[in-house]
Parts: sequence; structure tokens; C-alpha cells
Amino acid sequence: MSTVTLSGPDPSDPYGSISVSFLVPSYDPLAWQRRARILVGGAGTVTVQDMGVTVKDVTMRLTSSEPTLTSADVVALYSLWFQQGAVCTLTDYLGNSVDVFFKDFHPKVAVNTRWTYEIGLVVLSVTKLLGQTAVLPG
Repeated sequence: MSTVTLSGPDPSDPYGSISVSFLVPSYDPLAWQRRARILVGGAGTVTVQDMGVTVKDVTMRLTSSEPTLTSADVVALYSLWFQQGAVCTLTDYLGNSVDVFFKDFHPKVAVNTRWTYEIGLVVLSVTKLLGQTAVLPG
């Protein structure tokens, strides 16, 4: 299991922030897709249309089928998710720091006050990649 932290502005305090650390059983932060199309024609011809990779093409899906969130975590994540247009920062144990739009949040009660979840994030920019300052096309 990997620990990630999602943080963003606190709607009740203009100078404060909300930060939630939680476990992600299956975490693959670098599973990015290249925007490309390969067209195979007659007589063995191949045309490659490569639009490259841009940060804003990257989406992240965090899910847990194990009850890893507490009720306090769910409330804090809802506080981030309900904010219109808010940019959150996702950090992880690999040294990645990514600004994201918190698109989807679906917690499900599992056992007593422990929750499973599905979170959808759209990457807006990458500040650090594997602990190194990153300058990636946006």
C-alpha cells in the first residue's frame, strides 16, 4: 500500500488549508498515455499521428476496495471536492507533487466507520516528478 496526501484550500478559512493522507492499495502514478494514432493501410503502409504527451491529458484514478478512510477523512475530502474550481495538490511517497482538479469522489461505507473510495483527478501541472523539479509540457 502507498500513502498519498491530497491538500487544498479550506473553504471556512481563507488562510488555511485542508490536508488528508490516506492509503492507496494499488497506486501507479506514472501510467500516462501518449496521444497518438497508428493507421495501417494497404500494402503494409503505416502512418503514425503523434500528438505527444501533455500533462493535462493525464488523469489519475485512486481506488480502494479495503476500508482505509475514516469518517473524518471522508468529511475532509468532501470539503476539498465540493469547492468549485479548486486546485488541490497530490503528493506521494515517491516525491511526486502534482496539481490536480478533484473531479470525482465516491466514498462507500464498508465496516463501522471505515470507508472504501473512488477518486478521479485530472492533472493540471507537475511540480515535482520523482523528487526532481519537473518542467513538462502542459
